[in-house]
Amino acid sequence: MGDKENVYVCTGDKKSGYILRALDHTGSRIWYRNLDDLKNIEMTIGPDGNLYIITNPANLDRNSSAKAMAINATNGKEIWSYAVKTNDLTKVSFSGEGTLFFTGKNQIHSIDLKTGSLNWELPLLNVVSGVAIDDQKRRIYAGSSDGRLFCVSFNGRMLWDKIPDSSPPPTLHKDGE
Repeated sequence: MGDKENVYVCTGDKKSGYILRALDHTGSRIWYRNLDDLKNIEMTIGPDGNLYIITNPANLDRNSSAKAMAINATNGKEIWSYAVKTNDLTKVSFSGEGTLFFTGKNQIHSIDLKTGSLNWELPLLNVVSGVAIDDQKRRIYAGSSDGRLFCVSFNGRMLWDKIPDSSPPPTLHKDGE
């Protein structure tokens, strides 16, 4: 992943471990961070220019957790980290109100973008997708593994959940009707 200044890559394997690196336009290393043994990593640049990453551990045990982290993209310093005892966190989404959202452990998590503190978490049956944000209506949408679509307000209140119509669309007759 990259921005106008740098490229950010995660390299490694289970034997040597994983490393998050920032490289400049010549390929020279600017900074790096050692990471735990990973199942996967998701990265994005936030509206404030910081690097936001989600790491899911390769093996979930008593000493491991998934993490959402804010990292200063310039120097690689951790701004904050939020851990969840799971290995299924999704990529983050941002609201225009300074909040970051992701799902994991069958919940939507709402995190303050500046501090990394939890605003709220809402349990939702079988939620597996990342979230879509509608800043104008102040709504969050997420999907479940059983085909359900959830709509949640920015303050963590369930507005509705539906299973979209699964019937096939009507077909046109050969003369267009």
